[in-house]
Amino acid sequence: ETMLMTSLPQASAEELRYVIDGLEYERSQGNALAMLGLGTIYENGVKPVPQDVSKAAEYYLDAAAVGSAEGMMRVAMIYCDGLIPAPDLECFYFLRNAAEFGHLDALLILADKLVEKSDDFEGAKTYIEKAILLGVPGAEKALRVILQSRT
Repeated sequence: ETMLMTSLPQASAEELRYVIDGLEYERSQGNALAMLGLGTIYENGVKPVPQDVSKAAEYYLDAAAVGSAEGMMRVAMIYCDGLIPAPDLECFYFLRNAAEFGHLDALLILADKLVEKSDDFEGAKTYIEKAILLGVPGAEKALRVILQSRT
């Protein structure tokens, strides 16, 4: 995906159309990586394709629907960051699912959002402790920060 976003800005409109058509075909076959690639193209915009966060979210939702933790995480961040208006429950729902499907970064982000959006320190602590058990970098520091912020 990083390679995709590095090489596409230099592609001609015809080459970009070829890439998008190929990704659309793979998407139709249920390929989550193709869905994520298409979402990334629209989330960032690659000339001549304009940025379209709503369309990106649709591709990420498709990826989430086939079990992609990364798709779940990206939908969550679009909702959590307010790029598409949605209730906080949507943000939490997709973060929790991303974490359950193995996206380790989702644990700390979920903890952060629980404190930020609902002052749920106990819920946040639970997710940080799980991140510590799984060896997520920065989890121990996050726990110290959350414990200090409560005092």
